[in-house]
Amino acid sequence: MEGDEEAEALAAEGMTQLAASRSAPASSSFGNVADISPLVALARSLIQISTQIPHQMMHDGWESERVRWEEATRAARSVQDIGSAVAYLEDWIALDYAPGSDMVDIDAWSRRVHSVSGLDEMHSAVRAFERNVSWAVQSESRAKQAGRSRGAEGRAARSPTRAAEVATSSTPAASITSQAAGSSKGRKQDLQHGRWGRERYEGAVGALVHILRKMQATRPDACVLRPVLREEARKAIGDTGLLDHLLKHLADKVVTAEGDKLRRRHNAEGHMEYWLQSSINAHAGKPHR
Repeated sequence: MEGDEEAEALAAEGMTQLAASRSAPASSSFGNVADISPLVALARSLIQISTQIPHQMMHDGWESERVRWEEATRAARSVQDIGSAVAYLEDWIALDYAPGSDMVDIDAWSRRVHSVSGLDEMHSAVRAFERNVSWAVQSESRAKQAGRSRGAEGRAARSPTRAAEVATSSTPAASITSQAAGSSKGRKQDLQHGRWGRERYEGAVGALVHILRKMQATRPDACVLRPVLREEARKAIGDTGLLDHLLKHLADKVVTAEGDKLRRRHNAEGHMEYWLQSSINAHAGKPHR
C-alpha cells in the first residue's frame, strides 16, 4: 500500500517535471531534438508521457499491451500514425480530465487528433494531451490522498490514542480537500460516483445497460462500436461528461444486479467496441481490449 502511494506521488511529481521540461527551449529529455526527425521526437515524447502515468491509473491489461503500443509508436511513419498512437493510449487511461478542457468530450477530441495532418499541429496536440494527462494524474493523486487522510481521521476517532499521530501525518492539502468535501455522507458519495449524485449515476448506468440490450449487444460477436453506442446513449443520458465517464470507467465492471459486466475491446481496425456480458457467459469472449 505504501509503495503504491509513493509511486503515485512520484508519478504526479514526474508529470509536473516532464511538462516543465517541455517548455524549456534549450533542453529536452531526449537530447538535441535537431539530431532526430520530428516524428521520432514526437514518438519518444509520447512514450515518455505514458511512463509517467501510474499503472493504477490505467485500465487492466495495459502492462501487457504497452510493449505492442510502444513498438507501433516507434514505428510511426506519418503524422496520422502519431495521432492513432495518442488516441490509442488515451483509450487505456482510466482518468477524467479537467472540466472545460478539450478532452471532456473524448470522442470529439479523438476525431480531431485523427484528422490532424500537419506536423506542427500534431506537436501542439501532443503537448495539450500531456497537459491534460498531467492535470488528471495530479487530480487523482490528490483525491486519493484526501481519501486516505479522511480514512485515517475516521480510524483516529475510533482510536483516540492515534489522534496525535494522524494529526501530525495529515498534509495541509489533504486537510483543505477534506474540509471542502463536506459531510461524511457527501464525501462517500463523491468517492463512489465522482461529481454525480448516486441516483443520477446509477440511473445513467441503468440506461446504458438498457440500450446495450436494446441494440442486442450481448455477445462478443454482436459488439457495438463506441461512436454508435455513444450516439444512442446520448438520447437517454444528456450529460456527455457522465456518459464518457461511464464508457471509460465501467469497463469490465459489474453493472447489473444479476452480475452482467460491461466489456470493451479494440477490434482489428483499432476501433473500440462494447458489449454486455452476462454472468452465465462470463468465460466466453474474454476481452482483449
